[in-house]
Amino acid sequence: MAIKAGFTRQDIANRLNQFHDNVEKTIISHLILLGEKSVNLAKNLNTYKDRTGNLRASIGYIVIARGKIVHTFNFKGKGQEGQSIGEAYIRKISGGYTNGYALIVVAGMQYAAAVEAKGYDVLTSAEIFAEKELPKLMIEIKKALNKMKK
Repeated sequence: MAIKAGFTRQDIANRLNQFHDNVEKTIISHLILLGEKSVNLAKNLNTYKDRTGNLRASIGYIVIARGKIVHTFNFKGKGQEGQSIGEAYIRKISGGYTNGYALIVVAGMQYAAAVEAKGYDVLTSAEIFAEKELPKLMIEIKKALNKMKK
């Protein structure tokens, strides 16, 4: 007596594609959350006086998946110049990420590093926070993936 499958190759392919899509959505959503928290931390620091509003407005992030920008934080603040410079800068550097997933957080104003060099915190705390949170994020992603397998 022959055993006959109750599914097709297409059923298997569909199931694998669905799992892949769910994995990607999970990774992206966790990176977005980490980006939001990092940018909020950086923008809410009061270690320097942002007279024009451009420096804080130039702080933002993007999430990249396999070379494509899948989420952009809307650069905002009272400095119009900072917003446009931040957006242009992050798009310029995003081109180097063609594989895997990336979260990029920037302060786009060219003088951000000079402000940091004077001992003020523009992005340092946000970077330290993200590096500390990344292992926790990976654990959360693994837990979510394990739930998907069941």
